[in-house]
Amino acid sequence: MDKLLTCEHCKKSFCSSSNVKRHIRKFHPGIIDPVKVKIQINMARCPLCEHTSSKSQLIDHIESSHNIKIEEETLKFDSFEDFEVWKENIERTTKSSFFKNGGSYFGKNCTTSKFECNRSGMYKSVSKGERHVKHQGSIKINSHCPAGIKLTQKGRECEVQYIKTHVGHENDLGKLFLSKSDRNMIASKLASKVPMDAILDEIRDNLGSGNLERIDLLTRKDLYNIQRAKRLNSTGIRHKSKAISLEAWVNEVKNTGCVLLYKPQSQFLDTYPTLKEEDFMLIIMNEEQYEILKEYSLDCICVDSTHGLNAYGFELHSLLVLNELRESFPCCFCISNRSDEEAMKVFFSVVRDKLDYTIEPRVFMSDMADYYYDAWTAIMEKADSRLYCTWHVDRTWRENLSKISSKETQSIIYKQLRTMMQETNEKIFKRMLESVLTSISNQPETKTFYDYFMKNYSNNTNNWAYCYRVQNGLTTNMHIEQMHRSIKYLFLDGKHTKRLDKAITAITKFCRDKLLEQLLIMNKGRLCSKISSIRTRHKISESLNFEDIVSVGGGWQVVSTSTEYYIHEENNACKCNLMCSNCGICLHRYSCSCLDSTIKWNMCKHIHLLGRYLKTFSADGEHVNTDVLYEPETETKAHVLGESSFATESPLNRICPPSMKDPFIASKKQVHDMLLHTESLLEKCKTVSQLDVIKNALRPIETTLNALECKKECIDPDEEYMLT
Repeated sequence: MDKLLTCEHCKKSFCSSSNVKRHIRKFHPGIIDPVKVKIQINMARCPLCEHTSSKSQLIDHIESSHNIKIEEETLKFDSFEDFEVWKENIERTTKSSFFKNGGSYFGKNCTTSKFECNRSGMYKSVSKGERHVKHQGSIKINSHCPAGIKLTQKGRECEVQYIKTHVGHENDLGKLFLSKSDRNMIASKLASKVPMDAILDEIRDNLGSGNLERIDLLTRKDLYNIQRAKRLNSTGIRHKSKAISLEAWVNEVKNTGCVLLYKPQSQFLDTYPTLKEEDFMLIIMNEEQYEILKEYSLDCICVDSTHGLNAYGFELHSLLVLNELRESFPCCFCISNRSDEEAMKVFFSVVRDKLDYTIEPRVFMSDMADYYYDAWTAIMEKADSRLYCTWHVDRTWRENLSKISSKETQSIIYKQLRTMMQETNEKIFKRMLESVLTSISNQPETKTFYDYFMKNYSNNTNNWAYCYRVQNGLTTNMHIEQMHRSIKYLFLDGKHTKRLDKAITAITKFCRDKLLEQLLIMNKGRLCSKISSIRTRHKISESLNFEDIVSVGGGWQVVSTSTEYYIHEENNACKCNLMCSNCGICLHRYSCSCLDSTIKWNMCKHIHLLGRYLKTFSADGEHVNTDVLYEPETETKAHVLGESSFATESPLNRICPPSMKDPFIASKKQVHDMLLHTESLLEKCKTVSQLDVIKNALRPIETTLNALECKKECIDPDEEYMLT
């Protein structure tokens, strides 16, 4: 029961003594000293009127003033366990709940505990007004219900004074919590990895078999609450203290060598003096990631960061490579409170020390911040080309176009910029760049945007223009963004966790699954995004005509309605897995001048058209008419096969006796044997749960047969035979 404080002068109630004193100073000045006022504590309010008194006096008040008989019962139990069983049965049958409000009183020879009705008490809102109050409202009735249990323990024996009568509320199931036994039962199933849908189905299948209980109203929210309370989904939490839990994880995996660097806050590392005492850094790379980094690091290196994986503002910096299927794989993670050049130098230095050599990639991709690439070139080797993410470039252009007041001018300049960026011919690109700069420099309203563009993009066109990234096979950092989304929404349930240890557990699980994908690719094969795009573009190419292909010099020309594309053979000895099975050529065989091939590094529809065209030539170079490559089977051949009695005789006719040659009779006997087997299983059942299994299996049979009988007139005879 919540404490209720009253003013002695006017009997007004308050929740704290400071409120009582403030009330006296304001409304009763000079009458009584607020410091010496005697405050009445543990006063109980009647649920039927405004009367307040002690609990014992409240019971007398309800009986005398409201003519309600308060029933009381005295019980004895041999042990506390017997009392708990009785209490749970009482709560289940009366649809009520009793909780212990406060501690127990320890006497010389006994221990006394008091349990009150869960509906008793005052509702105190702690809301900040940001959300609506829940629809069903509070379970508290803002008064005191007389029902309760007083437990006196003397050794193992328990004596109970039980007040049965509830006043001021109905015993609603919706206002009850799940019982302790029900919560433990559900927790055991969740711990056994039973899916939540299966738990809900099992409980709802038994709905209506008896009196409605609280567990029948089980929802998915209840399951999540139990899972959180029992910490069944927190495999990464080793201690309630976040710092101790993280330290325990580092010590646990120290022998595996996956932690390359761990610097907690409030410590200083002599090996890396650029890290301050208040800095935090954790670098993770296991042996499998190390091997993949060594194999693919000379092609493409992607580095980016994400936030929101913890409550400290630490960022996750990821280093990725692309495998032979052009899919991203995370090779190293760095969690740090700093995102600057010095911190990234430490990150790349640790990776270099692990490899024992410096990496010289063909392509280095990151966002438009320079500290990633500056730190990389200071520690590793300079890449052949450094690329900006196209999506980041486009976003910054859109944001800074607001410097232009006219919406129409913004649209025109944006279209010019996008057309210029996607131009694959370097000479044409330079002419377009000069034209665009001249255009925006001559207009007063675009002068601010012109200064911004000249400062950030005019001197580094090789980082963002398509003509400088032909055949690089990497246009955006969507590989990294997809990985960050997977970690957040698959392994963190779409929530921003407040614990760093849980975020690290999610990262390690993500790496485990990516390694499993690699094993599946190596042993079973898998439909990757590149193979899927190859198949899609092959289907698109089937709408194109062979007449559009013209042999030009050492290559081919594909004539389109708007422009012409040129295809050249690049590598005729490649035998990789990125192959079109219909055309018989791989991704590296030909290159096309279209954007899909040069920038996105796909096998475009023009290359598929060429592959289909070349496949129509025979070995001696003569063109073959593909429309008559296959002749349909003649009716004569089918008729000859039909004349053989052995060919038309089904296997059932050869192995079954004459009475079983009818499929319906054979199926009926099979069902009869199954029912006999079910009868033998029924004799072996010893528990109610085992009987429920057979009951649930047999229950829908009769209703299904009745439904088939009702629909018999509407069913086609052939369909009816299949159903039987």
